[in-house]
Amino acid sequence: MAEPSAHDEMTPMRLCVCFLLALFFSMPAHAQLTVAQLQGVSVSATTLLLVRIRDVGGNQEFVNQDHWEIYFRIGPGGVITGSQHHTITRDGNHIGSEGNNFSQTIGKPGRGFNGLQSLWLLEDHSLVNLLALKMAWGAKTIFTFQPTEGGFTCSVKRRNVREVGQPVMQRPSISDGHPIEILSARQVSSTCRATRG
Repeated sequence: MAEPSAHDEMTPMRLCVCFLLALFFSMPAHAQLTVAQLQGVSVSATTLLLVRIRDVGGNQEFVNQDHWEIYFRIGPGGVITGSQHHTITRDGNHIGSEGNNFSQTIGKPGRGFNGLQSLWLLEDHSLVNLLALKMAWGAKTIFTFQPTEGGFTCSVKRRNVREVGQPVMQRPSISDGHPIEILSARQVSSTCRATRG
């Protein structure tokens, strides 16, 4: 299943939505966190993943450092506006980067990172972003909130998700566009800060 990039023509959304909803139905159905509670909250978060990859058709394996940065604010009606940035390094050398601004509504499929299909959902004490990436895989980012006297504290976890029935996860290389196979990915650090107002 190939997902559209920011430069692709619009294709029928149903395949993307089916993939996102398949992820959703694996989660509990009852949300304790509400859109009203999150209105006016701004979140700034980072994650660092160590990703082991291999060139498709080749034998070389590498370990990349995937740096993700996201900032967003939740407005009236569950509208989320913000920006995301993704940078890949290897052994301290810059491989490539990409990013964009976005605006979506919680519970409604739309365009997220780099124009790809995305869905934001509430689950327990968490706000979850599901992103359908290219070549039959996706990413699931979980922002977990704990109430405090003045607002919330937050934490963030990001993991890759393979489409059901697909034996491997592949994606285009951020540097030259050639397909690479993702062998493993592990989050090694993260930061998350939530403020209101």
